[in-house]
Amino acid sequence: MTRTLLRRGRGLIESLWQARVAEVAARSSYQAVGKNWQVRCFSSDSDGKYDHLTAWERFVMINKGTDHPDEHPYIENKQKGIYLDKATGEVAFRTEDQFDAGHGWPSFSAPYSEDAVGEELQEVQFGSERAMATEVISKKDGLHLGHVFQDGPEDKGGKRFCINGSALLFVPEDSIGDDNGKAFWKEWREAREKELDVAGKSGGSKGR
Repeated sequence: MTRTLLRRGRGLIESLWQARVAEVAARSSYQAVGKNWQVRCFSSDSDGKYDHLTAWERFVMINKGTDHPDEHPYIENKQKGIYLDKATGEVAFRTEDQFDAGHGWPSFSAPYSEDAVGEELQEVQFGSERAMATEVISKKDGLHLGHVFQDGPEDKGGKRFCINGSALLFVPEDSIGDDNGKAFWKEWREAREKELDVAGKSGGSKGR
């Protein structure tokens, strides 16, 4: 019985994701092909401010896109550490608050601190219906991270922060340092920018 309900629930999530794909693809210049994306162009990134993000990461964070369920490796991350907002390097979540919600995205019972992330109401498309949902945004730049729901662990406040792994950067415990992973992020950002620049010059993909 429980497995049947879980399969039905995951089927509903999948259908909602497909509806979200259709909505965002129509609004932005993206084309969905099955479960893959062909990036035609992406939003303005404030004069190179987000040059370290791939086209897919920009789609998620700037165009309010959504990772496909069950794809991102952070879902099963068992290492201790923290997660940064990938765009700005600000700390957002920590692994001690992460739990397996069974919904297909990294889930947390709380942000790193009360002011680590922002929340705002967002109108979203669920199938043929529109409804209000609470969007989780980066505190510094207001970029899309995911959504928060009221079906989390009751002993930890009852919230489930359902976050796109593509919007996060994991920092292992031994690399956090005294600056909450800022030096780690800066080093990662420099390497990522070089990687994407080389890929662009060689005609390679900057997609994901």
